[in-house]
Amino acid sequence: MNLFITGAAKGIGAATARLFVNKGWFVGLGDVDEKGLQQMEEELGAENVCCCVMDVTDVESVRKAFEKFAEHTGGKMDTLLNNAGILYAGPFDEISLEQHKRLIDINFFGVVNCAHQAIPYLEKSNAPKLVNMASASSLYGIPNLAVYSSSKFAVRGLTEAWDIELARKGIYVMDFV
Repeated sequence: MNLFITGAAKGIGAATARLFVNKGWFVGLGDVDEKGLQQMEEELGAENVCCCVMDVTDVESVRKAFEKFAEHTGGKMDTLLNNAGILYAGPFDEISLEQHKRLIDINFFGVVNCAHQAIPYLEKSNAPKLVNMASASSLYGIPNLAVYSSSKFAVRGLTEAWDIELARKGIYVMDFV
């Protein structure tokens, strides 16, 4: 079995990679943090992972990362974990518009971009899964996390719609809150 994780160099992504490699899965590690990816590869073993420096907001970057991963997996992806995300906390008007845009680009468009490009690889798997990382902040609006919370609300709505829509392709879609 194989799994590709975005935002895999640290935090939840790194912990998930460790878990699945320990269970015998081949894991694709995608992140903008090249040094963090190198450390993960050293820890987990180059034979168990495929490290891909990638930016989830950049279409070409994701395309190249998934192509590289597919070279190691016979052209298929069993599971994609859309984990990459950022958070800016504080009063809405004290966070710059550039930061708000970056948060939406990574937390929402990154999920759209990665899912769109993963579908051809997922379709080749026997039981493909598309997993989107949401947040407890997606359950209700939270002051000082308004845009973050909204980005995760959007991911939950997208996940619900995709689960219905992509069922025709045999792709199971879910999120984690």
